Amino acid sequence: MKITFVLFAATLTLAAAGCSTTAQEKQNALATAGFHTRLADTPAKVASMNALPPKTFVRQTQKGQTFYLYADPAGCNCIYYGTEDNYGLYQQARYQQRMTDMAANAPIAEDPLMLDYGGFDYGPWGGPFFPY
Repeated sequence: MKITFVLFAATLTLAAAGCSTTAQEKQNALATAGFHTRLADTPAKVASMNALPPKTFVRQTQKGQTFYLYADPAGCNCIYYGTEDNYGLYQQARYQQRMTDMAANAPIAEDPLMLDYGGFDYGPWGGPFFPY
């Protein structure tokens, strides 16, 4: 009985850690890109944050300068804000992460001929420089 409870608690802890890791990675990526945070610590700020779509970038222009806002009511109960440069850095980091994930999950060709042609099967036409 005690072992079952320990295994159940460990499973719940790992599941919670998996969920928080994604949120933590997002927060780290925003901070690395130069976004700043403002806590929603007053009723007016909470109302303002709740007026924004959660976990979505919103572009606003103030005094001729463009800012990006990202409301995170469930995570940090805050708003991330940054400039166009910050948003560009965030998008570049996100793109790099997707490319890394795709490379890590790419299928490995088992046919040696597939490897010779960079993973593309030219079939009966042969490769670009090596006919069958």
